[in-house]
Amino acid sequence: MSIKKQTGKEILFYIIVPIIAAIIGVIGTCIVQDMREESLVKSMIGRYERIEENMDLEQALDLIFEEKKNLEQELNSVYNENKNLENKVEEMIDADIYSPALVIDGLREEKSVGKGVVCLDDNIYFSSEICTRIWGRKPVFDKSDNTVYYSENREMIVENKVDLISENVIYDGKYLNIYEASNGDTFSMGSDTFNKGFTIGADNYSIFGEGNGYALFDLKGKYSKLNVSVARVNRGDLGIEDATLKVYLNGEYETEYALSGQKPPVSITIDLNYANDLKLELCGSKIVYGFSECTLEK
Repeated sequence: MSIKKQTGKEILFYIIVPIIAAIIGVIGTCIVQDMREESLVKSMIGRYERIEENMDLEQALDLIFEEKKNLEQELNSVYNENKNLENKVEEMIDADIYSPALVIDGLREEKSVGKGVVCLDDNIYFSSEICTRIWGRKPVFDKSDNTVYYSENREMIVENKVDLISENVIYDGKYLNIYEASNGDTFSMGSDTFNKGFTIGADNYSIFGEGNGYALFDLKGKYSKLNVSVARVNRGDLGIEDATLKVYLNGEYETEYALSGQKPPVSITIDLNYANDLKLELCGSKIVYGFSECTLEK
């Protein structure tokens, strides 16, 4: 067996080639690494305003860590400001918040209603949850017009009723008195006293009596119904007498109601059918009847 001697060039070849290959591998790895870093930097440009395309990865990461630190400081600042505001509000508003049990008609319906009652300046505020449990329907607060809406039925809640006295639709009458809260005058029916509404009298008994009293309404065809609570007015100079309330729409007799002088206020609803005018005539001997809680429905 013969052994071939290697020349110096061959030895040098075997030494240099692996070194060159290693160098090429390192350079390739660095190029790939640089390409990856460049790609990462580009992906960060759209997410971070301060990162620019010519930055290397280390610079970009430094900016990200710096921005994160600034955001943490801002967050801490906002948190501290919020706590200060909460403390100031607590100092300004002396309110007590309760989570009470709920008893309806003697039956305990709920052991605890979370934050159901707020006591503030001698006023008591109930949460919508408690209102819903009591009335069966949740009141609705409309921020746009600063109004709370509530309806006992399940129909859409809309504002379709107006106060009769506030509408100023009563323009004339006989034996007629109109009561407004601002005037300070009152009238009594049953066991209650009212500062808003109207009364109609009749005098077919006295020598100088002027007969039946009445109230005249200018409705302008805007209303469908009139709701009132009516009863005999408590007056010591008058007897306990029954009466008849006659209704006229657009000058024509429509209907009538028998009123008892011995009963407390009863609610009646008069169909107006969008009439232009209304006349309520009270027929009796010598009497005065009152009308309270008067609303018109559109």
